[in-house]
Amino acid sequence: MKITFAGSQNQESKRHYAATYLIDEILAVDAGTLGLINLDTQKQIRHVLLSHAHADHIATLPIFLDNVYQSCEQCPQVHAHPDVLTALRTHVFNGCLWPDIEKIAREESPVVQFHELQDQQTFKIEQYEITPVLLNHGVKTLGFLIDDGISALAIVSDTSPTESIWNVVSKVERLKAVILEASFPNSMDWLANKSMHLTPAMLKLELKKLPRNVTVIATHLKPAYHDEIVEELRQLHDPFLSIGEPGQVYEF
Repeated sequence: MKITFAGSQNQESKRHYAATYLIDEILAVDAGTLGLINLDTQKQIRHVLLSHAHADHIATLPIFLDNVYQSCEQCPQVHAHPDVLTALRTHVFNGCLWPDIEKIAREESPVVQFHELQDQQTFKIEQYEITPVLLNHGVKTLGFLIDDGISALAIVSDTSPTESIWNVVSKVERLKAVILEASFPNSMDWLANKSMHLTPAMLKLELKKLPRNVTVIATHLKPAYHDEIVEELRQLHDPFLSIGEPGQVYEF
């Protein structure tokens, strides 16, 4: 399984401005930058998993759908918690911020199909078994266990200290890697607590909930504090921990 942290073509290479993770270039998790990457890559994406409705995770979904639209029955499939789909319909695809794409689909060819996800109800896309797990954030937010039968990967999106995702992934012998957020430096733990995110110190405590060592890639580092967070992550001296870089391809 290959995962790419997708930046945009115009971004500084190491900064985490918004979230999109590409799995084998056919499945996307989140759409923060999805509509800004190479167009040929966009056209290969058939399924999009959305962790939650915050702008840095859905910002370019409308642009992506516009970029890959074809006048035929094939269209991208977007999978998300019902609260996220409600937010999209109410606040994005509402005829004001962006056209009502479901109305267009009723009158013309479909632009997108939405699918509801439920906590810990595993489903299948292509060769992947995917288990969504509710995290602990300010809005309904899902982490994803993605298993292709050879290796498994956990993408733990925006969260404060949590339990369920670790209980789920700890049972998976094929687990090779965890993508985990570290949004704020330790000195801003007050803001991390209020906004329900993690600091490097909190990340360290979360990893103790795993029963064995696996590769851990830190992500969602706030750009304004990037260098400070990187230094604090390095000071953890964890040989299994690295900092994710947009454009980098990881293989498990």
